[in-house]
Amino acid sequence: MTSKSKQYYVKSSYKNECGETSNKTKICNTIQLKVHLNDQHFPLLDWEEYNYWPSGVHAYLIQRKVSDDTPYADLALIFDKTSYTDNTALLECMDYAEYRVIAKPYANKVGHYSLTEEVQSISNSVRLLCDPLVYIPTAFTPDGNRLNETFRPNTSYCKNSYLEVYNSYGEKVIGTRDCLPEWDGTYREVDAPAGVYMYVLKVTGLNDKEKVYTGTVTLLR
Repeated sequence: MTSKSKQYYVKSSYKNECGETSNKTKICNTIQLKVHLNDQHFPLLDWEEYNYWPSGVHAYLIQRKVSDDTPYADLALIFDKTSYTDNTALLECMDYAEYRVIAKPYANKVGHYSLTEEVQSISNSVRLLCDPLVYIPTAFTPDGNRLNETFRPNTSYCKNSYLEVYNSYGEKVIGTRDCLPEWDGTYREVDAPAGVYMYVLKVTGLNDKEKVYTGTVTLLR
């Protein structure tokens, strides 16, 4: 059973090849999933407990999908609770973040459970809609020591970014569109001089809203 965005309580029956209809099952509920960011900026999933199987739910399988070109990926098996925090990583470079929960029953009285698709109940699919989470450094040191080598804004929960950097003469030293844009401190393939540079960063969040950040960054040599 796969639910929509609302919770439903249903009964079901079936008809065989002879046209005979079975008795209706007992009332069962769909699984309604909700997703939002917690105080630590991680996706928090909450869902309704599934009540139908006589032996109960043994585990909930959490899955996440980040683009139309990739399938759902398994994140975790959850036992004895109906919430999960996706703290595997702050998500970056994605088309979207879509979650769903799959209830898995006990397969037999011994206590084993099945992870196959033969018996399961699937929640509604929910896409995380939020502003991007952005941190922009104030300085960098492209000196070859592998520490702070580039000016790279850190962005999470974003679809794409565009970065422009200007020198004190108003010349654009870089303009790059990437999910993780960065500047290596060069201009026309030559090391740019130390100093203060102005940047413009445009970021599109998972809610399709664009935010613009402006400021200065210091190049140290």
